[in-house]
Amino acid sequence: MLDETTLETTNPLGTLRSLHAKRFTVFGDETFQFSDGLNVLVGENGTGKTHLLKLAYASTKILYPEKAGRPVGDDELPIALTKKLLNVFLPDGIGRLRRHVGPGKPGTAKVRLTFANGGRSTKQLAFEIAANAEKAAITKAPTDRPASPIGGPVYLPTREVVSLVPDIVSDYERTSIQFEETYYDLAKLLIARPLRGPRKAGIDTLLRPLEQAMGGRLEADPRGRLYLNFDGGGKIEAPLVSEGYRKLATLAYLIQNGSLALHGSLFWDEPEANLNPRLMGPLADTLVQLAADGVQIFIATHSLFMMREIQLRLDRSKADGPAIPVRYFSLLRKDGGIVVEAADDVDDLSMIAVLEAALAQDDAMEHRYWESRA
Repeated sequence: MLDETTLETTNPLGTLRSLHAKRFTVFGDETFQFSDGLNVLVGENGTGKTHLLKLAYASTKILYPEKAGRPVGDDELPIALTKKLLNVFLPDGIGRLRRHVGPGKPGTAKVRLTFANGGRSTKQLAFEIAANAEKAAITKAPTDRPASPIGGPVYLPTREVVSLVPDIVSDYERTSIQFEETYYDLAKLLIARPLRGPRKAGIDTLLRPLEQAMGGRLEADPRGRLYLNFDGGGKIEAPLVSEGYRKLATLAYLIQNGSLALHGSLFWDEPEANLNPRLMGPLADTLVQLAADGVQIFIATHSLFMMREIQLRLDRSKADGPAIPVRYFSLLRKDGGIVVEAADDVDDLSMIAVLEAALAQDDAMEHRYWESRA
């Protein structure tokens, strides 16, 4: 783990400590207090898990410039934020992101993000979306914004992207094709080549479980097309690799090329999608190690198995050193709104939809078993 001096250098914003969303999409008036390490969101479909990830990602992303040189200017922020929200959520208009509160009550969506560096200082980004607004209105922004993209957020959507690189980048930039900009952002990161020189020990520790599971490593040819190179020789182009391996390869390649900089942040929507349970262990190994090394991680999942794999590794890490901070959030629809419960231990959550479904399935199978024996 790096010291605090390195933390300030590689991530000038610090970690995302809290996010307040009022009348934004499904959220009525909710505040999320995040962990510096792992943050795990669980809940039924339609409870806002993906919206929360996208909101945190888009709002953080616009504070980092596309290229090193100078920070994003005050006059650029409202335009950048509006475009990012539109391109990530794909509503018909920015006003569609406001939650409707009833006839004659248009309301205003309000969002506030708070970042902190080692508890010594905080920075805030706050904005509003009024009825019939054409753009988001920023009410507060950090004055000392990053001058480099290093340490910025990374978003992994549910569908893999490595099979589409590099064509997806040029298609998005040249044509009117419409898909969530998170795919484009990720594809641009996957174009970057691996860092020069031999791997550092820490990088090797992060990559080892992923590459052992895949039996090789992801590499790019001179045109930027990605291949899985097998340890025993030979290679296969990314579109022919199973989607589960492609998801592991995506994470591995982002570590290789430095896109997942230490003390950045990773947002991953359903990492378990199309992933065999056998591969969830190696993935959990790397995620927990990333959190231990300072990357703030946000995961939305429907998989009880994935949650348990993460929890097992967190429990083991306590014996080796300081506990890795973790925060669990359970989101549930109730009385026309969303109820959010948070805890530092998954066992302290009283409502976990995926656990309730698993227990109901166990009961049904046991009942069927005894019925067949009667």
